[in-house]
Amino acid sequence: MDPIEDITRDEWQEFYEIFPAIYFALAYVSRYGTDMHWIEKIALTEPNGVPDFPGYDLWLKRKAFIFSIKHNGISFLLDNINPYTRPLPAYYCFLRLKEAQINKQEIIQALKFQINQSVTPGEYADHAREYIEKMDNMIFFDGYQ
Repeated sequence: MDPIEDITRDEWQEFYEIFPAIYFALAYVSRYGTDMHWIEKIALTEPNGVPDFPGYDLWLKRKAFIFSIKHNGISFLLDNINPYTRPLPAYYCFLRLKEAQINKQEIIQALKFQINQSVTPGEYADHAREYIEKMDNMIFFDGYQ
């Protein structure tokens, strides 16, 4: 079956109907909650099936990653760079968070470590190399690089 058809139209419709409530809950708990377990679970779980065109499920994942780093520190990102978590969240957090930008070399080293550990280089390694190159070449203008 084509991965784009893994999720039925009815399932997408149900998700879109509850998305505003899920997003609000995610934002509320990230700010006022003490138990970040569910937010971390969203951050670390790959969406089931191919995202629909708007990619709301991926935005929830990215926001959950940001909130988890803000709550737990950069160690949340560094501890969760692995072959089971795509390298894109690391790059997204790098673009969004000063703390990630300051720790650029640690993020790059963690991605390189995963590339070197890979038995068979593939899509993960290709994307990780792309993001490493982008991060390595990025210059910031507010006093740090």
